[in-house]
Amino acid sequence: MTGTAAKIKHTGSSNEAGSPCYRCQEQKSAAGRAPVRIRIAVFFDGTLNNRTNTGLGEKGINRGVSYENALTNVAILELYYQQNPEYDHSLSIYIEGIGTEDDEADSSITAGTGWGSTGILDKVETGMTKVIGEISKHLKRDQEIECLHLDCFGFSRGAAAARNFIYSVLFGQQNTLKLRLQSSTHYVGEIKVKFVGLYDTVASYGLNHRNDTEELHLDAIRYAENVVQLAAAEEHRKHFPLTNINSAPHGVQLFLPGAHSDIGGGYPDNMDEVDHQIMFVCRRHGLKAADKAALAREREWLLASGWYYEDEIQKVDQWDEVKVTRKGISNHFHRIPLKMMAELATENGVHFSAGLMSDFSIHHHLKEIEAFIRESPLDSPEYWLALNTDMIKKFRHDHLHFSACFGSTLGCNQPQFTDDDIVHGHRKREIIYG
Repeated sequence: MTGTAAKIKHTGSSNEAGSPCYRCQEQKSAAGRAPVRIRIAVFFDGTLNNRTNTGLGEKGINRGVSYENALTNVAILELYYQQNPEYDHSLSIYIEGIGTEDDEADSSITAGTGWGSTGILDKVETGMTKVIGEISKHLKRDQEIECLHLDCFGFSRGAAAARNFIYSVLFGQQNTLKLRLQSSTHYVGEIKVKFVGLYDTVASYGLNHRNDTEELHLDAIRYAENVVQLAAAEEHRKHFPLTNINSAPHGVQLFLPGAHSDIGGGYPDNMDEVDHQIMFVCRRHGLKAADKAALAREREWLLASGWYYEDEIQKVDQWDEVKVTRKGISNHFHRIPLKMMAELATENGVHFSAGLMSDFSIHHHLKEIEAFIRESPLDSPEYWLALNTDMIKKFRHDHLHFSACFGSTLGCNQPQFTDDDIVHGHRKREIIYG
């Protein structure tokens, strides 16, 4: 495979997934049972994403956004997780997204802050508890664990949870995973984090997002053997800063076209954007020349980039705004980052059933885009932002979502402009070290 796969081959560790652990595999425990080798993958879903609630939503039940969303790539990957024959047990655990519980109303406060009983830290603790529970379910009392190898996947705040989970496993204040397992009668010889697969990490924890890496230990990915992050090149909401993976010694970050949930999944198919307030300069009566120029600039950029057609853009001067309407946006593009993550994870010892590729095959009208992506430089968002070919313009219009807008959900989706200057700045996402 050219392109993407080639870009990550250098990240391989000398300790491969199937290599022996430090403790002898033939060693018998005190109870006479051979120690076991375990590999567990933990999948943390994104904010207001919940696989159970998506299913209930398809039956007409609606208690919030998580009931309206489609399945994310993290939720799909867990469904197709498969046994690795190099291990005695291969287990997977799905953790529902921040702000959600199965068959319960969503929490708007937690969705906005990441705090609370369905927040990031509580989902991490749920993950720890479920890992211990799954191991205890498959092992007999006092049976030793020769090695426990972990893979962590996450999307959005779920990606932040996956990164914090690594810290909690290795250094947790409420005891490490090894100590907690040993207290439940299972001696553990070795714990390693083998692979971390992240979709567009957005921690946005609390009210001050500048210290998220320190507060949530998002740089714990430094302890993983290999890290991959697929990031959204065309996301630019103010409250959706990307946390990069620069702390990972063996990692690769790939920028793909589209917004946050174009990469991580979750958009319903054939979605409409109706009267989206793309540009809002001011509330005072009458526009200055610079304000008018900003409105005109935004309108021309939307056209030149292919986001909207002429008849889909409405400029309303008396309210100093540009509104847009676009209908029937396909959600099929998410299958490309789904496939890419599955391939990269497989190279690092995570197995998925063949049904994943057949059930979520790339539609024929996206084959050209997939090939183009795989041969493109993916190390920077600027590459995609500058592309305005006819192929890319049609692709943007038909398949990608414009996530940033004013006048919705208490401003959480408002765009980020350089220097916080709507009139003279340009749209640009903030990227935080992590």
